[in-house]
Amino acid sequence: MFRWNKNLTLDIDRIDNQHQEIFKSLSKLHDTLNCPNRKNNMNTIWASYENMKDCIILHFLFEERMIFKNSNIDFEKHKNEHQLLVNFIEGMDLDNSFLNRMHLLNQIQFIGNWFCKHIELYDEKFVH
Repeated sequence: MFRWNKNLTLDIDRIDNQHQEIFKSLSKLHDTLNCPNRKNNMNTIWASYENMKDCIILHFLFEERMIFKNSNIDFEKHKNEHQLLVNFIEGMDLDNSFLNRMHLLNQIQFIGNWFCKHIELYDEKFVH
């Protein structure tokens, strides 16, 4: 579902690798929600969700340290953008995923789109 696009490469290996891991975690969560035996895999859904959330939060912490130390871009604005997405992710209602599967799939799509735009609009400024 979510494929890494070379146009999103920032030429900072650690950040590029983290971005790729985030896309993989989004794909795994998406695939898990689409699994025909979803009723039997709530633990798998939660594990995929936690993995995705952890990948994103750890990436944001790393990126924010790099930006704070090495850049003159608006650190607070960048950090606030990160926090908005974390709040969104933490507000996802997986307990009702069986009732709102399409809603969760749309939320996952939103997160993937958010990352593409964020890399292009914010992270690119950090590199250049």
